[in-house]
Amino acid sequence: PCRQYIFKTFLFNMNSNYQKKFLEVFHQISCHKNQYLQCYKYYSLISSQSLLKPTFSMKYISNKTLEKILNDPILLKQFPLTDAIKCLFAVAQGMYYLHSRLICHGDLCPSNIIVDDANQCYLVDFGLYPIKKLYYNPNDVFTEIYKDPKMAGDHPAFGNDIYSYGILICQICQAYFPSK
Repeated sequence: PCRQYIFKTFLFNMNSNYQKKFLEVFHQISCHKNQYLQCYKYYSLISSQSLLKPTFSMKYISNKTLEKILNDPILLKQFPLTDAIKCLFAVAQGMYYLHSRLICHGDLCPSNIIVDDANQCYLVDFGLYPIKKLYYNPNDVFTEIYKDPKMAGDHPAFGNDIYSYGILICQICQAYFPSK
């Protein structure tokens, strides 16, 4: 049977100066086993117009994210409040696991939480900051609404992840208990 994968292709050219950083980050984020995390397990350089684009991949779970659920009334009705609370627990457990291994997520937001068909939640795209800061505009590295305004010089720390988690809780509460 054909297996499906999720690919994250960085839209920049890999040059020899950044290959080491790319491989260091991949090694740091690929070796974790936790029921609340989905890690990239493979990397490659995809050739596009004779340029090499670095790519991570992982086993496909779902294309549904918590962001899609919170923004779609039909999906939100199919995701009961009890599942939302379980999702917050899964994210907290995933973050605890990462922080206990000295890894900052760096961009905790609903688009980085995958929800499978059984409404199980998985944290993805953690620890990518060292690669993103090499190539991306500083304003594009973090999801603005979830970025801690006290983040020191755009270098994420554990406290910044906790701030983002608090905003995530608020977003979930607003989705289920909208103000009148």
